[in-house]
Amino acid sequence: MRAVPKRYAGALLLVAAAVWACADREVPSSPERGIRPEASSTPDVTPLAQYTSALTLPTSVVDKLIGPEGGSLSLGGFEVVVPPGAVTEPTLFSIDLPLEDVLLGAYVLASFAPHGQQFAAPVTLRLPYAGTTAEGNESRVLWWDGGAWVPLETTRTADGRIEAKTSHFSEYGTEEERGITVAGG
Repeated sequence: MRAVPKRYAGALLLVAAAVWACADREVPSSPERGIRPEASSTPDVTPLAQYTSALTLPTSVVDKLIGPEGGSLSLGGFEVVVPPGAVTEPTLFSIDLPLEDVLLGAYVLASFAPHGQQFAAPVTLRLPYAGTTAEGNESRVLWWDGGAWVPLETTRTADGRIEAKTSHFSEYGTEEERGITVAGG
């Protein structure tokens, strides 16, 4: 057997390390953006509040790696507060404002990710309320279950938002509370 010259030994070692590092390893995937593929339909935005003035943001998506120590992420009045212990390893969280709805109707709607992950402790979601058509009403945070909007137990914050706790992510919006119409005579 021939000895490998010293000048090639380092390169050979690097190639072997690269092959070992890439072999059968799981690569973490980024969260899905926008509407979940498992959702049965695109959310009906008619129950949602709208902004009372144009929403101007530098971006419609933000991502942040949050670990077991907890943290927060915000965009355009939407916020996710992850308490310590909600995740067991660094996890990529995101808030995605559906650009087509922001431009065409300015609905108070966002997609939160990672979809499909259950949290060990509930996370807090904060959504815009002040400056929307919901302001002054008893509006709630709504989440899209793939077929209908589901109201969550909601409180108002001192800074003009509404908040709710959840153990999973989906599309969430601020409810546009509508009056009851009584028909008949």
